[in-house]
Amino acid sequence: MSGARPEVSRPVSGSLPSAWTSTPVLFSGSGASNGRRTPSPETAARLPFPDRTFDLTLTVMIFHHLDDATVTGVLPELARVTSGHLLFLEPLLNDRRPISRWLWRYDRGRYPRARTELVERLERAFDLVEVDEFSVYHEYLLCVGKPRREPGRF
Repeated sequence: MSGARPEVSRPVSGSLPSAWTSTPVLFSGSGASNGRRTPSPETAARLPFPDRTFDLTLTVMIFHHLDDATVTGVLPELARVTSGHLLFLEPLLNDRRPISRWLWRYDRGRYPRARTELVERLERAFDLVEVDEFSVYHEYLLCVGKPRREPGRF
């Protein structure tokens, strides 16, 4: 039957190559005794995938865990490995909202950023086709972008 979904004999998550998860790609080191790993600018700036590997690249609430040097290195790499679109979701720094200030006090991410900074950084590597914000306790930035393809680049 045309268009029928294939049966999966084992869980999909178990059949994905481990390199497809963000943990081994963006993080390195054995981490502290609690098992946490720390972001690594070296691994983020050299993703182990060929150019234009992914039709859709997702970054979901990770950039507030990355320092400026890591963000600077990872965005061009995300553009390099993305053939279609990037979907970017990130909580925003907003000191005007008391609930947001309280949540940032307890969040493990140490690099919250404002909307303008995130959009400016994204636009260096992506043509943003949609930029939106919404609130659920934090304010969030949701962007969809296509990698910039300048002559001689990527």
